[in-house]
Amino acid sequence: MGLGEIRLFAGNYAPTGWAFCDGAMLQIQAYGDLFKELNTRYGGDGRATFALPDLRGRAPMHRAAGAALGTQSKINVDAARANNAAGRMALNFIIAVKHSNILETYEPYIGEIRPFAFDFTMKSWQPCNGAGLFISGYQALFSLIENTFGGDGVNTFSLPDLGGMYPFGAARPEERGQTHGAQVFDRPSSQTPLLTVNYCIAVEGYYPGRS
Repeated sequence: MGLGEIRLFAGNYAPTGWAFCDGAMLQIQAYGDLFKELNTRYGGDGRATFALPDLRGRAPMHRAAGAALGTQSKINVDAARANNAAGRMALNFIIAVKHSNILETYEPYIGEIRPFAFDFTMKSWQPCNGAGLFISGYQALFSLIENTFGGDGVNTFSLPDLGGMYPFGAARPEERGQTHGAQVFDRPSSQTPLLTVNYCIAVEGYYPGRS
């Protein structure tokens, strides 16, 4: 895991050494290494402050040729506009903001979500397919995501279901799990192609510390 790396997380707080991708301003003096890489492409005055990427209500895409990092699409994703197509699911995006031996060694974090290019699931990971789990078997994971994605919250809870969906940043951490329409552009002819990958969630690993 490297400085500036962005990952999805199913919990409602950012682990130690990470921050939400919410456009927050950071002091250059405190995060000099990160500033060297991000500079002010996401905001800030470049003298005392710089900004983190803001993924609230947005879905990430690979930049097109010639587009600078931080470039926004012409029409923002409207998370509040539902339609009948497969939806987007709000999850938290977190970004590494500090070098740390702990961050380099202790991974994955329980509740971390990653895209995966193969058609099988790694040991200690589960596909994000909405499967129900017994709390007794995954108490640490349940303490992080609770029954946000389903289950009775007493004996069972569910994993996020990202089948046919792609994630966007929640406006607030506690809003994760909401789903909305999948339109990105108002004109169907302008619809951005999507690439299908498997999303996996860590069900075993190190418990993320709070900042």
